[in-house]
Amino acid sequence: MIHSKTSRIVLLLATVLFFAFISCKKEDPLKEGDLVFCQDDPGEGNFWEPAKVVKVENETVTIAWDDTFMKDGPEAQKSISEVVKRQQADPKKVKENMAIIIHPPVFLYPYKGIIEKVMGDRYIVRYKSGSVERHDTVDITSLYKYK
Repeated sequence: MIHSKTSRIVLLLATVLFFAFISCKKEDPLKEGDLVFCQDDPGEGNFWEPAKVVKVENETVTIAWDDTFMKDGPEAQKSISEVVKRQQADPKKVKENMAIIIHPPVFLYPYKGIIEKVMGDRYIVRYKSGSVERHDTVDITSLYKYK
């Protein structure tokens, strides 16, 4: 009797763990054709510019800039840590103090920021633009996942 109870518990636990494991969504690795945001000059401001992945080799990503104005060339090689896949933020997962990419339609560049407050379908985001710290209120269409 004890063995059958133990067996059932072990089987139940194994089943729960199995389904928990397969339901975990892993981040898709970067691949050719992905739309991304990347830093033009890491450490020089907080500009995360739109680009497209051309090639991925180990920890190096070759990207093609959406806008080549003021760039050294139409493509650049970046460390994978300087590249973020362009994915709309999920409103159910956006929380206060979360890192985010903010890119409202009126902005020339996207910026990395922090969610300061969630107010229903509006979000207050704190970020730096040059040396100025800003706070803007936006809706979910202006927010993208950061890492």
